[in-house]
Amino acid sequence: MKLEKKELKNHQVEIIAEIEQKQFDQFKSIASRNISRESKIPGFRPGKAPYDVIARIYGEELIEERAVEELVNKIYPEIIKEAGIKPYGPGKLNDIINKNPPKYKFIVPLEPEVDLKDYLDTRLPYKLPKVQKKEIDRVISDLQTNYATAEDVSRPSKEGDLITVKI
Repeated sequence: MKLEKKELKNHQVEIIAEIEQKQFDQFKSIASRNISRESKIPGFRPGKAPYDVIARIYGEELIEERAVEELVNKIYPEIIKEAGIKPYGPGKLNDIINKNPPKYKFIVPLEPEVDLKDYLDTRLPYKLPKVQKKEIDRVISDLQTNYATAEDVSRPSKEGDLITVKI
C-alpha cells in the first residue's frame, strides 16, 4: 500500500492510498460471496454461486462497489496508523481516483492542537478574604439547625422549639 499525505488548510488531511490490484481482487471475491449469500440465485445454495454467475446477474459494478466498501472498512484503520495522524473523528472516502490499480482519496479531520504558551505568567495573586467571628458563628448555628433532629418532649414549649399543630 502506498500513501501520499497532504495537509489541508481547514485542519484536515488528505490521504491518497494506492492498493495492490491483487488485494482488491480478493475483496471482490469476498463481495461476490456476500452478494451470493444475501440473494437467491437459481440452481445454487445461498453463498455458493461462482463469481462469474454473480457478475453476469448483478453486474461487475455492484461487486466493485461492495468490494470498495469492504476494502475501506478493512484498510482505513491501517491507513490512519501508517500515516501517523491523530484523527478527531471518522474520515470519509472522498473520491475513487483510479480503479486499476485502485487509488482512493480520504479526507480525515485532525485532532485540535492547543498551544498554551506561558499560561503561568497570567496568574493573578490570590488573597484569602478575612472572615469575622460573627460569620463563623452564624454558619455553625445554621448547620446545627439544619442537621438537628426533632425529639418529643413533655414540657411547655419555649422560644426556638419546633411545634406541630393539628387543627
